[in-house]
Amino acid sequence: SPRPPSSYTTAVSDNQLRSHTTSAHRACYPKPWSPRLVFTAPPRDAGIGVEPCASAAVGVDSTRIHLSYRQALRSLERDSWERSAHAELLRLVESTDTMQFIDPRKKPRERVASYYNPRCSTKLGADGIIYRTRGTYGGNITDVTGDRSSPSASLQTVKILLNAAVSEDANLLTLDFRDFYVNSPLERSKCMWISRDQFPSESLAHFGDTLNFLNNRVLVEVTKGMYGLPQAGRLAQARLEAHLEPHGYAKAPHTPGLFRHQTRSTVFALVVDDFLVKFQNPFGAAHLRAALEEQYELTVDTEARRYLGLHIQYTRGGPDTRAITISMPGYVAQALAKLNFDPSKNRRGRHDAPDLYTPPQYGSAPQFPVTDDSTVADTSEQNFVQRAVGCFMYYSRPVDTTLHTTVCRLGSQQSRPTRRTLLATTRMLQYAADHPDAAITFRPSDMVLIGHSDLSFLSETEERSRTGGYESLGKRGTDLPLQNNGPVDHVTHILDCKVTSAHEGEYGAAVVNAQRMSNTRRTLDDMGYPQAATQLIIDNATAHGVITESKNPRRSKAVDMRFKWLDEQHRRGIFAVTWLPGKYNLADYFTKVDPAAHHRRMRKVTLSPHDPIDPSKGC
Repeated sequence: SPRPPSSYTTAVSDNQLRSHTTSAHRACYPKPWSPRLVFTAPPRDAGIGVEPCASAAVGVDSTRIHLSYRQALRSLERDSWERSAHAELLRLVESTDTMQFIDPRKKPRERVASYYNPRCSTKLGADGIIYRTRGTYGGNITDVTGDRSSPSASLQTVKILLNAAVSEDANLLTLDFRDFYVNSPLERSKCMWISRDQFPSESLAHFGDTLNFLNNRVLVEVTKGMYGLPQAGRLAQARLEAHLEPHGYAKAPHTPGLFRHQTRSTVFALVVDDFLVKFQNPFGAAHLRAALEEQYELTVDTEARRYLGLHIQYTRGGPDTRAITISMPGYVAQALAKLNFDPSKNRRGRHDAPDLYTPPQYGSAPQFPVTDDSTVADTSEQNFVQRAVGCFMYYSRPVDTTLHTTVCRLGSQQSRPTRRTLLATTRMLQYAADHPDAAITFRPSDMVLIGHSDLSFLSETEERSRTGGYESLGKRGTDLPLQNNGPVDHVTHILDCKVTSAHEGEYGAAVVNAQRMSNTRRTLDDMGYPQAATQLIIDNATAHGVITESKNPRRSKAVDMRFKWLDEQHRRGIFAVTWLPGKYNLADYFTKVDPAAHHRRMRKVTLSPHDPIDPSKGC
């Protein structure tokens, strides 16, 4: 039978659109709702311009609504939701044969039956609002045992693949599967209850006598993958691997989510159901598309303009002009709207630093640690901090390196934020509003890995230290430590152990960064770029001397117990630990709070256009 539509489109006017958005939220929140402000909680201090939004259903776009099926039925668009729900049941039962109605009295007693959980969402399409219902399996009640995970490519793998494309002058395209997680045969069928009120009247009439109700519930047997099944991702990826193997494609031995053809130059990264493909000639792309279209329905973007929310701009040309720039335009404005945060409130000039910088007081007077004795934030303010950290963590990791340290620092405080944490969050959002649409640019290189490592000693609360790291790909040559390509990875987190000296902390930070770079080395090797000894830049002469065995350590048992691994890597020629003054160390930027002048300078270094490091002045 032909595939029924799983969503319905209705042409609407602007007034109807506003009415739709309002009524959908009234279904969730019985109190009057304003399109501009769902939840109003005036801050306790007048100096903070925070208006948290307490609606979990509000998306970045105000026309994109996410509801449960019961909430959708209480809205004014009940008829549209019922048509969409009926179409989804037809798809699951008849078109894809994912589940079948069975007699509930025949269910074995030892089998665990889960529940049907339809999820409803809307988005604004070209012809109006699209009402979409997805039938999901209640994954919290299941008898699935064993491995349920499905590996996906990391952001670091994606960045390395983009570096390889621009360095080889290769082509890119993106592929998106339709219904990738469904239709995979299950190793063992599952049972699921569907209650009577989850059947639209049209579905009750359509299925008729095939429905065997028991206590107002119908039992179905699920024989193929569907949304919500814990093992759906693993089964879908196993099915994909088995399908691609006869065509010459195999997953990389060390890098999750990376696939490579055995004889062709085609390499692709897989994240959930999205492909980023690097290929040298059209025949390689056509071969992969033909292999996938034998079993899947695809959406293809031959220009690879978007991937994982990243906008990709590929500028072709010679080695000096060719570049790939990744960005997330409009993300900051949408995130601020989602948080219902107005950066113009209580503004005092332009913010060029995401943190408030306190100059150190040098001299003979003792310097005591700064303690946060402000009051604990209330529930709505804590929710605001957590949502702000969540929104900007993904933005800071791939594109805006200048925000990452601040977001991670706030993330370490979000479980018990204070008024000071709330002020810091407000400042971070104002900085993001003043510096939106950051970008990172990758230029052609020899795919040689270079790393920087640094540590800020006892700069965090509870006598902890912050680690920083910076990885990029450069060209072979004596000036490799001074080259500056777009970062493929940057690190900023609190060291997981307390150290008693700056030397011990710098040693530990070098180990943390070297272990992360070991994964990068394996990914580069899987892509066909084996690495010689990888340079790791540190700025502590004592730690460098101990690692390179040019100094004889004393009373170093704590270091030997935790960090001796890096000495062995250096002796084996896997890493070449190099000392350079701190002004040349790019990782220093990710370890501490800096003044605004330094942030303005580092934006040009760590973000596009990535100014080279000045040999005389450093960074």
